Amino acid sequence: MNGVKYYRLKRGIKSITLAQKTGISIGTIKNMERATKPGKISAVNYCKVADVLQVSIDDLLKNNYPDPGVEVPYRAPYPSRTANVKNLIYIYRRTYNITCQQLAHILGLKSRERARQLCSTKTPSEKHIKTLAAHEGISIDEFKNKYSFRGD
Repeated sequence: MNGVKYYRLKRGIKSITLAQKTGISIGTIKNMERATKPGKISAVNYCKVADVLQVSIDDLLKNNYPDPGVEVPYRAPYPSRTANVKNLIYIYRRTYNITCQQLAHILGLKSRERARQLCSTKTPSEKHIKTLAAHEGISIDEFKNKYSFRGD
């Protein structure tokens, strides 16, 4: 993966948002993300992207970044239309701004859809709360206290 896509995902920015912030067309952004050699893309475009992503141009031109995984999401996080804002697991997910895919990986689930479902339930499973508490290195009670809903 090249630096343009890596840093865009790492910053949690959608490609359309990056295109809007830089004034570059979405097609050019996609070409920049697929490019293994930057020869056909204007240096001015790399300068604009580097400014928005707050990295050096050299970092954008490298091609040795890891493929998406836990450290870098496959896609930028976006708010769920079905999530329960009082759910501990959803609050945990939004606190760390992680994708459902990353949450699924942490919980050992097979799909991001299952993680999304866990964020939308009225009461989350104790098994999953226990897993997340262990991932944080805190007790279940501390986890519940830390991520409990504190709204109206």
